[in-house]
Amino acid sequence: MSQISYALGRGYLASVRLYAQHWMWRFQLGYLLHPTIPQDKEDLKIADVACGTGIWLIEAARTLPASTQLDGYDISPAQYPPKEWLPKNVNLNVFDMLDPVPKELIGKYDVVHVGLIVMVVRNENPTPVLNNLTALLKPGGYLQWDESDMNSLTVTPADGLTPHPRFDEYLSSRTNGYEKDKERFLISTAPPCRWATQIDNLFIGHGLELCFYQRLPIKDEIKKPWTDVQVTAAGEQIKNVVIPACKEGEEPSPEKWLQLLDGLVAESQQNQAHTMDMIIAVGRKAMQ
Repeated sequence: MSQISYALGRGYLASVRLYAQHWMWRFQLGYLLHPTIPQDKEDLKIADVACGTGIWLIEAARTLPASTQLDGYDISPAQYPPKEWLPKNVNLNVFDMLDPVPKELIGKYDVVHVGLIVMVVRNENPTPVLNNLTALLKPGGYLQWDESDMNSLTVTPADGLTPHPRFDEYLSSRTNGYEKDKERFLISTAPPCRWATQIDNLFIGHGLELCFYQRLPIKDEIKKPWTDVQVTAAGEQIKNVVIPACKEGEEPSPEKWLQLLDGLVAESQQNQAHTMDMIIAVGRKAMQ
């Protein structure tokens, strides 16, 4: 995968965003692994794909049996903690989920977890990713996919009245940019991600037994930090990919994008929540 194919940052502020994001999902769901997935078996092998900072695995190590093998995979180790700081049963590795699965990993895991990869799926086609995720599973293994539905992205003022023209302009510019230059905007801003609304059907279509599926609106208690994270991510996308890819004389210009970002930040501090639905799906691979 090329460097441009990941639109967000990998520096310390991006890591802070990922830690906050993890906390909010944990706060909202109340679990790491859904209760439909057996978790008390000895010698479980669990993989977290696109693991970022490894925080999901680090927290899982606190609640699962000590014999559980917890392996993380990401295209870059840039946000990994030093191995000396990891629990003994956590291992972090480098692997691009769009590449063929190495033979030694095929059918290795009882559970595979993946989350928030709308920026990774190319051309509105999650099939290559889903094929690789299921290839990692043992027969009878479980896949849990946690995702944000970008199609439901909206702004909700706390008072129900405060206008948000900068957000509306940002969303319009993003949508129009996608229509003009799909490849660049698939990379940089992840529209339209319609596949995310069909994860349940995707699981069934790939031969997985759908064990659990749920859509959740963002709780009021986390709307403020959720909004801060969304605005931070928008800034990373704009600065890392959108502006470098702007063509001379093209609108929105780099200056316009920065003005939009400043406007998003200002509006977000006026008690306006940028929210979308959370999606959780659990599927089980056939025994044969």
